[in-house]
Amino acid sequence: MFNTTSDIPGLGIALTLVEIWLAGLLPSNVLGKRLIDKGDTLLTRAPLIGSIYSPVKQFIETVVSLGEKESFNRVVLTEYPSDWRWMLGFVTGEIELDDAGNIGKCVFVPTLPNPATGWTVIFLPDKVRNTRLSVEKTMRLIVSSGLVIPDALKTMGNYDLREEVLRCIPTDPNHDKT
Repeated sequence: MFNTTSDIPGLGIALTLVEIWLAGLLPSNVLGKRLIDKGDTLLTRAPLIGSIYSPVKQFIETVVSLGEKESFNRVVLTEYPSDWRWMLGFVTGEIELDDAGNIGKCVFVPTLPNPATGWTVIFLPDKVRNTRLSVEKTMRLIVSSGLVIPDALKTMGNYDLREEVLRCIPTDPNHDKT
């Protein structure tokens, strides 16, 4: 008879590894894909969870697919929603504005607390300032509501974030600094 009070050394680790293996195996067969689809449907239809799950899932799928297409890979500063109010955004594409061939930059400006939400704003090229900031570090900055700024100021690439912002934003001697 099996004694349930005794410990079997390594059993917990072995079972954990088997569970991880099974979780990886699950989506690779038809039955697993159906189970994942059913779980996805349940999460989407759940009253509170669905309203959060669906947009986050759509955003992640969009970012992953855009990463393959060389979009969503440039971080810019934009004067939005008004002059001298600078926001970080991600260039998602370009659009022809008129028959004369004027091109506008499509910029996704994320919002807090969920950066999967935000606005896609079309800017004239002179209203978009390119930065050398990486998408990954910029997302960390946004998701943390700016709490990662102290570390970012020291280690964002090989330069200072303040220096980068000042490089991108033109100075206006007539602008009130108060």
